[in-house]
Amino acid sequence: MTDKDISVIWPNFWDDIMLFDFAKDPFFSNYETMKVNSEENQYTFQTDLPGFSKEQINVNVKEGFLEITAKQEEKTKTSFSRKDFSQRYRLPKDIDLEQDSKPAKYENGVLELVFSKKQIPEKSDEKQIKIE
Repeated sequence: MTDKDISVIWPNFWDDIMLFDFAKDPFFSNYETMKVNSEENQYTFQTDLPGFSKEQINVNVKEGFLEITAKQEEKTKTSFSRKDFSQRYRLPKDIDLEQDSKPAKYENGVLELVFSKKQIPEKSDEKQIKIE
């Protein structure tokens, strides 16, 4: 199917796609975002996780990624509900994972993590070659 075929079936296809407001759509608006604040000696990461308790949230650092998962299940005699959250974020290269990080905080539905920065020596792409 080509663009021409689509225009026969749906004349305003491309206009409708470009005008679609993803932020207002309930399917797309459920995706959380990570707020990152870079300070001189540390990074602060914050993400909204409303409706979870701190016992339902797991935070791991693995292979250069920050992994946050949360799971909530509620069972009654007549119903069952489940809420899941899972995101991976690539960490900046200057995060010091060897140094003990501060404990994560979870207050009023907001998860906050603080990581120290390590000093990375500046590398120069310049190299002088000796002439013999």
